[in-house]
Amino acid sequence: MKISTRHVRDVAGEEASSPAYLTFHLGEQTLGIDVRDVRELLVPRKITPLPDAPIGIMLGWH
Repeated sequence: MKISTRHVRDVAGEEASSPAYLTFHLGEQTLGIDVRDVRELLVPRKITPLPDAPIGIMLGWH
């Protein structure tokens, strides 16, 4: 996943005059959330596959 913070203003402690969004790509989709709702950015870690695990477990499906 690639995270882009282009055009994001510092909105801490003040009301932004226009919305600022954190955008990211998930597969072929581009998604975005209001930066005021962001609490933490995590760097993705490498996933170690489990031998003979069902595909849902490997993909994180519940």
